[in-house]
Amino acid sequence: MSKKQEIFLFALIMLVAVFFSSYCLKTSPPFWFDEGIFYQVVNNLAFQGVSGVQLAPGIFSDLSLISLCYPVFYPSAWIFRLFGAS
Repeated sequence: MSKKQEIFLFALIMLVAVFFSSYCLKTSPPFWFDEGIFYQVVNNLAFQGVSGVQLAPGIFSDLSLISLCYPVFYPSAWIFRLFGAS
């Protein structure tokens, strides 16, 4: 394969990947259980400064049962803080 064909193939693959990752984005299903908990943890961390799941107003649970940790939550909380949760 020539260099031009490789570049064309790479661009085509990227275009297809972008298309399928954004296809029907507004009609995609809502958060599932895991994503909802991760969303809540990041939202609490960004806007209340507490790393936990909120059970009631002012009452938070620890993250002992959640499989993700600060390398995911802290950058996500920073993005929430910068751009908003929606």
